[in-house]
Amino acid sequence: MYWQPFRPDGNELTTSSLDGHLQIWDPASGTCIGTIEARKDILGGASFSQPKDPKKMPGKAFTAVCYSTDGTCLIAGGNCNYICIYQISQRLLLKRYVVSSNIDFAGVKEQLNFKLEFSEAGPLN
Repeated sequence: MYWQPFRPDGNELTTSSLDGHLQIWDPASGTCIGTIEARKDILGGASFSQPKDPKKMPGKAFTAVCYSTDGTCLIAGGNCNYICIYQISQRLLLKRYVVSSNIDFAGVKEQLNFKLEFSEAGPLN
């Protein structure tokens, strides 16, 4: 996978941490010039106002970041079910895309309900 943590003009670098932060750095001075709090975005959920379960946080983090070609937006994805696009100057989430919708095996079993769709001889269709 190709990803570019440097802004196209080379004046900014973004890193991701395991605690759910995206840090924006000035590579010339080596100082952190900003942080995007992305913990809520990594965990997702039905509502941003609902408290998130901290037990679900381990292992979920952004592992890839990439700047837009004009350098105004940042795309982040990784060990979570979402790809997020942030507006850098405002530190604002613009859009969050779901990349998978995992279904528990019990839910899959209910959806298929083999007794209704198959007979001993095979499919009913």
